[in-house]
Amino acid sequence: MFWLRLIIRSTIILLSVLALPQTLCAQSAADNSLDSLQGYYRFLQSRTPEPDSVKLELASRISALMVRQQHPNTEDYINLMGSQARQLNKPIYLGKVDLLKSQHLLNSSSYQKAYRQAELAYERFSGLGLTDMAARALIRRGQASEYLGKTDEAHRSYFRALNLVEDYCQRPTESLCGIATCMANMFVGGIYWKRELPDKAREYVNNAKVVIEELYLLYPKNTEVIYEYATLLSNMASLSQNQNNPTSQINYYLQALALFQKVGMLESEVITLFNIANTYFRAGNMEQARHYAQESLAAARRGTNPSLPLNSLNLIARINLEDNNPEEAARILDQAQPVAEETNQYNALSEILKLRARIDTLRGDFTAGYESLQRYYRFRDSLFNTDQLKIINTLEAQYAKEKQEKELALNEQRLAREESSRTLRASIILILGLIILSCTLISYLINRNLIRQRELARQKERVAILESKQINADLEKKKLELDYKNKELATMATRLFDRNNFIDQLRAYLNSEVGGNPDILHDLKKQLSYQEQATGDLEEFRLYVDEMNQDFFYNLSQRYPGLTENEKRLCAMLRLNLSVKDIATINRVSNNAVRTAKHRLRKKMNLNDQDDLKSYLKAL
Repeated sequence: MFWLRLIIRSTIILLSVLALPQTLCAQSAADNSLDSLQGYYRFLQSRTPEPDSVKLELASRISALMVRQQHPNTEDYINLMGSQARQLNKPIYLGKVDLLKSQHLLNSSSYQKAYRQAELAYERFSGLGLTDMAARALIRRGQASEYLGKTDEAHRSYFRALNLVEDYCQRPTESLCGIATCMANMFVGGIYWKRELPDKAREYVNNAKVVIEELYLLYPKNTEVIYEYATLLSNMASLSQNQNNPTSQINYYLQALALFQKVGMLESEVITLFNIANTYFRAGNMEQARHYAQESLAAARRGTNPSLPLNSLNLIARINLEDNNPEEAARILDQAQPVAEETNQYNALSEILKLRARIDTLRGDFTAGYESLQRYYRFRDSLFNTDQLKIINTLEAQYAKEKQEKELALNEQRLAREESSRTLRASIILILGLIILSCTLISYLINRNLIRQRELARQKERVAILESKQINADLEKKKLELDYKNKELATMATRLFDRNNFIDQLRAYLNSEVGGNPDILHDLKKQLSYQEQATGDLEEFRLYVDEMNQDFFYNLSQRYPGLTENEKRLCAMLRLNLSVKDIATINRVSNNAVRTAKHRLRKKMNLNDQDDLKSYLKAL
């Protein structure tokens, strides 16, 4: 029984482990919050720190949620996902890493880097044959191009993405393929809207709506499907705004709000609440505008982004101004302005200054209103807008009436001009000083570079001279060695000639009449003994010839490999300018034998009778 229970328990544990990915996916589908997914990941990490497929999928989902929520730790989780994908050799997830990085960089306004990451993702997905993911990468690349001002390139990317999904996605209800189809149609619709073709724009947006609604029915708990559905509804609300249909616009925003809240997209929730409040504000319904603006502010304060509440605060201030409550509007702006200045939110700060100018005007403080309006115009490009110029003229008239003395105003203007002149002079002096300093530095660097180049040239010249002297010395040494060996060779040749002549004389003498004289024979024996000592001269002479002609023998063997050693030695002697008689005497052969050997040598070398053999051999 014990062993049976143990086997059953082990089987249950094994099945639980195998089913863990499905269980986690089901749990995360039921609870799509970032905290729950991170909790699952920490739980798995505590059990085993090594990466596996389940952890990689969780890291992917956490990274996607963080990108959409613009979480401060987004980059850390994307890098973690990339590290695990590389360890597990999962190229699909590496492509997802590139895609998520591209979207994160778009959120961070790093458009050039976002373009490169989207390009990497597109190449990776195309190589893997994942057409739907490649289309999404093209869309991200198009967004980056659009932000970089490359509108035509962006439009080409959007249309190419649409062509990909139309050719590939025969069943757009598949999750990934459907999302890509929805995104492609939505962005192409945006192109037609910007080109002022609203009918074409609505056609593509409606195509996207049909696909995403089918996906939502099939996958009502899929985070990505919900997010894209909510985004599409927000875009449709923007289209309704341009049709002057606030009721339809608010309905779309309310549907999008419910979906963003469902998946915990706080920043998107804040923006949608603000859009609803702003729509009511434009429609003149201040009660509903205030309600949704307060909700937007409360949601924004739950987040970690300090600049997120600014739009809501500005809208609440505008609502209070419409309700003729400038004091409350000023109090709200007092909260918003320091945050806008600290976070460099210039658009929000511009709106704050404009609202302060209105508040100061309602209070009757035209001086403060004029100063606020002047600051406002420094943040705005539309300085010569007609309505704004009217406000400036009115405030300047009121500002002039408040001046007690005209001289004080003129004096202040004069002081301002003097200060401006001093500032201008100081700026000019500073710029000139920087130019002089830059020129001096550039001149110094150029001169230093020239000095270095001259020094290098001198060093190279010295090295070349030394090398030339060394080469000349080596050549001189070799020449001396060659001269010495030539002298040695000549001495040996003389000795050989003498020996051979002596032998010839001896032979002739023995053949003479006095050859039989005993005294003469005794003298001949002494002479023969002396000559016997020189019997090694011929061999030594041949060794010298071989030694002095090693390179010549090598070249001769390369060109004529069929030559014998005697023929090579004959070539060397001819190269030394020895005559036929000399060669015959040294080698103890007849003159005819040497001539015959030369004739055979000419044939092996394919030389004509007109060719000079000695000159040819010297040239080798």
